[in-house]
Amino acid sequence: CLAFSPDGRLVAVSHGVYETAGGRQIADLHAPATHRLPWLGQIYGLAFSSDGRRLACVTEYGFLLLLNTETWQLLDSVELNNTHLITISFSPDGKFLVTGEDEGNVRLWQAGPLREAGVIGRHSARIKSVAFSPDGSEVASAGDDQMIALWDVDRRSLVTRIGAHTSPVLSVAFSPDGKKIASGEHDKSVRMYTRRRSLWGYRMD
Repeated sequence: CLAFSPDGRLVAVSHGVYETAGGRQIADLHAPATHRLPWLGQIYGLAFSSDGRRLACVTEYGFLLLLNTETWQLLDSVELNNTHLITISFSPDGKFLVTGEDEGNVRLWQAGPLREAGVIGRHSARIKSVAFSPDGSEVASAGDDQMIALWDVDRRSLVTRIGAHTSPVLSVAFSPDGKKIASGEHDKSVRMYTRRRSLWGYRMD
C-alpha cells in the first residue's frame, strides 16, 4: 500500500513514512513507540486526511489506527477481532473513514473519536479498494467478486453496480470532479467509467 500526503511532501508505505525529496525515513509505522501495540501485523491500507494532519492505517489483524503526522504518535485506535482490514479512505471533510474487509464489508467510521458508524454495503468476497467521492456523498468499492459498487453514504444503500468484469478488481479511484471512476483489474486492464446523469458508461481513452 502507498499514500501521498496532500502537499506531496510525504509518502507512506506499509513499513514507514518517507520524505519525497531525498527519501529520508521520518516514521517507522511498526515501531511500538508509534502505535503502543506489541504486534501490529502487516499494514494493508493507508490514507491521509485532506489537511494532512492525520494518517489512517488498517492492518491484517483488524486494527484501525489514526496517527498525528506532526509527532507520529497514536491519536486513536480500534480493533475488529478476527477481521482482516484491507483498504481505507478518508472522507474529504475528514469526519469519516471507510474501510474494506476480507469478509466483504464496506464499513463506515467516525474519525474523531474513532467510532463505528455502520456497514454501508457488502461484497461476496474480499474488498480490495474503497474510495470516497470528492463530495463525500458516495463510496466506491471493488474486490475479488469482480464487482465495482457505488454506495450512498447517508442512506447506507447501493446506488449502482458499475461495469461488467471478468476478473478481480484491485483498485478504484474517483476523478477530482467526481464524474469519472478509474479501476485497475487483475486482467491487467485499466478502465474508466464516466457518469452521465445517473448512468455510468465505460470508455477507453
